Amino acid sequence: MCGARYASTLGEFTMAKKKQNFGKLTRDYLQHQRASHIEKTETHNYDGRNNNDLFGFADWVAVMDFKLPELWFIQETSRSNISARKKKICNSEIACTILDNPSSRIFILGWDKCKEGMWRVKKVEITSRDMEAGYLCVGELKEPYWKEG
Repeated sequence: MCGARYASTLGEFTMAKKKQNFGKLTRDYLQHQRASHIEKTETHNYDGRNNNDLFGFADWVAVMDFKLPELWFIQETSRSNISARKKKICNSEIACTILDNPSSRIFILGWDKCKEGMWRVKKVEITSRDMEAGYLCVGELKEPYWKEG
């Protein structure tokens, strides 16, 4: 499936042969998926030498121009690291809140190169069902983190 330029709008997507970082690949992919507005939300902290994501997991936010607009929160990673990112998102309380909104969706885009030297992506959607498998569930009653009186 690596030989096709755009194999499918739901699963595989390949780019022309050249060295690219995930940011450029992700932006091109979202534009191909009809995003009307795309914003990179990941920032680099030079003092701590680490990256800060929106809500702890979103590298990108995109407004998708469908019949009913959707807000997509995107975590980009290597294809081999998808399961670790999925676990991180499924253990996030804010991700539960985001998925409570029917017009918001969370995706992981896992990038790798196939043997022809072309980039491909695996798109994984995080759903409420995935969140229930994590430590935090939608509607779960949690102990307050403060003490009263």
